[in-house]
Amino acid sequence: QYHYLMACVDTWEGSASNLGNTDGVLMVTLDVDAKRVMLTTFTREMLVKRPDGGIGRFTYIAKNYGPEALCETVSTHFGTKVDKYIIFSMDNVQTIIDAMGGVYITVTDAEADYLNRYRIARDATTPSMDKAGTYLFTGHAAVIYMRIRKVGGDGDSGRTRRIRTVLSTLVRCGAPEEILVAQRPHIGTDELRRVLVGMRAALTRL
Repeated sequence: QYHYLMACVDTWEGSASNLGNTDGVLMVTLDVDAKRVMLTTFTREMLVKRPDGGIGRFTYIAKNYGPEALCETVSTHFGTKVDKYIIFSMDNVQTIIDAMGGVYITVTDAEADYLNRYRIARDATTPSMDKAGTYLFTGHAAVIYMRIRKVGGDGDSGRTRRIRTVLSTLVRCGAPEEILVAQRPHIGTDELRRVLVGMRAALTRL
C-alpha cells in the first residue's frame, strides 16, 4: 500500500514558512494488491497530541509545527505511515480545477441558496445555479463550495464532506499534462508533478 496525504490550507497564497490552518486533509491509499483506492478524511477540529506533548486541534499542526509534523501526527494516531504529502493553497486547487475544465458537484437547495446569495457569480457554474442539482463548477466556485460551513446544520462535518468531494475529484481525474508542467511548485513540497503522475499511473493500473 502507498499512502499520500493531501491537505488544503485556508489561504489563497502561502509558502512553506507561512502555512495556514489545514481546512481539509485527505488520505489517498493505493492498494495495488487488492486493486483498490481508499480515501480517508480527517476532521479539522479533532483533538490530537501535538509535537510538544500538549493537546490541540488537528487543523493547527501544519501551521505551527510544519507539514512533516502533520504527517507524523497522522502516523502516530492512526498507525499509517505517510509516503508523500501534497499541500494545496486555495489558489492551487482553483488553478488545477480550472485546468481540468471544472468539476461536477451536486448541491442541495440550501447550498445553492447560500452560494447564490453570498459567494459566487452567476456564470461560475454551468448551467447557472438556481436550485439543487449537479453543476459544472469553475475552480473559484469549487473552492468557495469547499469552505461552506454554516449551511445544513452539519457544521464542521459538512465542510469536511465538501472538501472530500472536491479533493476526491482531483484524485479520480488526475490533472492534465499542462498543469503538471505549468503549476508552480506547491507549498510544503516541490514533488507535486512526480507524485500526481505516480498517482494517476497507479489509478490506471487498478
